[in-house]
Amino acid sequence: MNDFRNAPAAWLVTCVLAATATAQAQEQPTTRVCVSVELRAWADDERDEDSDDHADPPNDAPEPGPATPEDEAFPELSGEDEDEHDPPAGPIRVSSPTSSPVASPRVPTSVAERVRAFDARLYLRRLLVYRITHRDGFEAVDEDCSERVEVEIYPIEIGWTLFARYSGTRREEKIDTLRRDELGAVAQRVVDALFDDVSLEETLTRRTVLRSDSEGELRRIHGDAQFQAAIGTGLVFGELPTARGGSVSDRIRVMAPLELSLGVRNRFTAWALDAHIGASVGTNREAQTDASRGHVEYGGGFHAALHFVRYLRPEAINSFYVGGGASFRLHYFRVLGGDVRGADGLFGGGLNLDVLLGVELMRASGVRFLVELQAHVPTYAIDSANDFGGVTAYLPGASVVIGLLI
Repeated sequence: MNDFRNAPAAWLVTCVLAATATAQAQEQPTTRVCVSVELRAWADDERDEDSDDHADPPNDAPEPGPATPEDEAFPELSGEDEDEHDPPAGPIRVSSPTSSPVASPRVPTSVAERVRAFDARLYLRRLLVYRITHRDGFEAVDEDCSERVEVEIYPIEIGWTLFARYSGTRREEKIDTLRRDELGAVAQRVVDALFDDVSLEETLTRRTVLRSDSEGELRRIHGDAQFQAAIGTGLVFGELPTARGGSVSDRIRVMAPLELSLGVRNRFTAWALDAHIGASVGTNREAQTDASRGHVEYGGGFHAALHFVRYLRPEAINSFYVGGGASFRLHYFRVLGGDVRGADGLFGGGLNLDVLLGVELMRASGVRFLVELQAHVPTYAIDSANDFGGVTAYLPGASVVIGLLI
């Protein structure tokens, strides 16, 4: 009984709420947006200048020519009234229509013709209208609009390039390559990007991925590679065990080994990459006999390097360059055995950080020259020993080389 008495009140409350919601919806301002999509076909200008030469052929069928012997034998194929002639007995022979200009319709082959066969402009505009209309507070209209969405699509070999701009946010977005099967996803993402004033990348969802969102085929720069051979001298600084006055003590010494290297230089306009291997041959001799047990001589070494180079004048015939990189260096030391005949060797090495300064000459010829100064900063210290002695040293160095590029 109470439920029956309360029914009119509940109905009245429902009506009031519905009326309030309707009034609020009517009070919400609606932005009227005009949508235009223009297809920029490349051949339009030529057709406008000379419309007679590019006029489409008429759709009317050509007038029938004189009757052929086959038409006379089978009058029902010659276009005469069927009532005046009975169908002939036996099989009916039909001449091949391959010679007729309208028998085989011309298949579009060019990009512009394929685009005209499918009206991408009309289809894309309808998709945009749909997306705009389904946004709260917006309505897509044909006239009397306060804002505009302007889209241009340019046909390319594998689809279109799209430019879209919205006057409300003054934002413009571009898609380099758009395919026919991507028009639906593009319409959704373009409307979201323009109206929310965000980039196209921010509108990506798992259902609107375009081919252009993935990494495509990359074009690579092919450098100019040349064989490199260089010769020079190095300087190695360090504290080594040294025989002086019949005794051996650690002293700072400067050694100048011979430097030889072979490699390749690959240039990319203003940059170059050097990869080479080389050897060092020790030339210094502090002790002339084996009388001084524990004396250390620098015997040489081996290195493999990778350097990056930046030309200061990439287009010049002669250009200075700077660079850097790293090299792995292995050092060899001879330890004198004193009264024991012969000597024993020690090894040590690690990673060096390198800094380069050089000049490359005759860069327009097939044979080029270079002069290069290198500084080597080790990231390690050598610590090695044997029965005759040991080496504990930090050995930075430098090199001056003259090279040939072929």
